[in-house]
This record gives sequence, structure tokens and C-alpha cells, in this order.
Amino acid sequence: MTLLDHLQQDLDIALTLGAVVTALLAVGFLGWCSYRARKAARIVPRRSSNSYTSNCSVTKSSKPTAINVRYTRDTLPIAGSYIVYTIELSWETKKKVVEKRYSDFDHLFASLKKEMKMLKAPIALPPMPRKSFLFNFDANFLESRRQGLQVFLEFVVRHPVVSEFASVRTFCGM
Repeated sequence: MTLLDHLQQDLDIALTLGAVVTALLAVGFLGWCSYRARKAARIVPRRSSNSYTSNCSVTKSSKPTAINVRYTRDTLPIAGSYIVYTIELSWETKKKVVEKRYSDFDHLFASLKKEMKMLKAPIALPPMPRKSFLFNFDANFLESRRQGLQVFLEFVVRHPVVSEFASVRTFCGM
């Protein structure tokens, strides 16, 4: 075997090892990105208090007289920006405020669908606003989503049967 053959063989080995290392780095990076995306989806709004109630406690059978959903943009250094929905539930003498992310509404919707399957006469829920991966921070999209979440939450909280489900009471902090 000549020197040129040895060099060619060494070069082939080096290129193969380089390709393997590059592939491993790419797989590792994609795994890390997937982990960060899952972790970002679980981020709880970082306000000083996730919920508060003014005045006396909320009774189990009372329905709010007013429901208001607002949104704000929040930022974390590693996870980036995300939207927080502030929900105000008002009764005649008290007010309850909770902060949720879209994924919390989505989880509530899924829980309600499971709970509804057990009912003899299923109740049709209003549709959830759509998800978007491209226009998450577009003002028109956010306002449309806010309105959809408002309609959904008003139905859920005021419905005589649905409002008594544990998932709704937990979501609203009651």
C-alpha cells in the first residue's frame, strides 16, 4: 500500500468521523430545541401573584356577573416572549383575578371534552380560538383570540352544568 493510499484511507476515516459527529450534534441540538419548546409551554405566568380574590370567598353556586379576558405580553430571558391572559371574574361584592396562558385554556377544553363524554346529554362547547405558530404576536390575531377565549370562558363559567365541573372550578381558582 502506497503513502497515497494510506492518506486516502485516513482522509476517508476523518471525513466519516466528522459526518458522524456532525449528525450527533444536529440530533442533540434538535433534542435540546424540543426540550426547550416543551419547557416553554409549561411556563406559568410570572406575576407576583397568580390569582387573588378581593372581599369574601366565592360560593360554589354563585355565577359571576362579569367576565373579562385581557392579554399582555411577557418575556423570559431564555424562553422568550409569550402571552398572558388576565381573567377577571366579578360578582356583586367580590372580584377574582387569575392569569393563564393559551395552553391552560386548551387543557381546560380537553378536560371538559373528557368530562362531557360521561354525561347522558352531551353539551356542545363553543370552539376554541385557533392556534398559530407564525402570527403569535400580531395585534389582530391576539384580539381575535382574546375575543374567542372570552366567549368560551363566559359559556363555561355561566353554564349551569359545566360551571360545576372540577376542571372549571380549578381553572378559575374557585
